[in-house]
Order: sequence, then C-alpha cells, then structure tokens
Amino acid sequence: MNREKMSRWSEEVIKLGIEVMTTLIEIVGINTSNLTQKIENGMQVVAINCYPSCTQCDLALGLPPHSDYSCLTILL
Repeated sequence: MNREKMSRWSEEVIKLGIEVMTTLIEIVGINTSNLTQKIENGMQVVAINCYPSCTQCDLALGLPPHSDYSCLTILL
C-alpha cells in the first residue's frame, strides 16, 4: 500500500472504530456525550505485518504470542 492509500485507510478505520465504540457504549447504557472526546482522542495504533506464502511451514516465523494495545482491534 502506498502512503496516500494507507493514510486514507487509517482515516476510515478511525471513523469505523469511533462508530463501533460509540455503539457498544450505547448498548451497555452509558451516555456517549460524556465520552465522545475520549473516544476520538488517541484512538488508533497501526501495526502492519505481511505474511507472504511459504511452502516450507517449518521455516515460517510470524509473530510471537502477544496482546493487542487497545480494547478494539480491526483487521484487514
């Protein structure tokens, strides 16, 4: 992905994340007007990993066990 496409993708993922978080907060009965700014600030961490095909699976590396950085993870 080039820089412009990645920038646009990030913007759209931020919008999606805000929509999902707002909906989840409304579902549990919390007033979102108190949390809107907190939801919108610091909403995104972008980590890019590429996993090319490997015909020798015993040689493939990948990621070690880990935890995601936030409460919401959106995968492409």
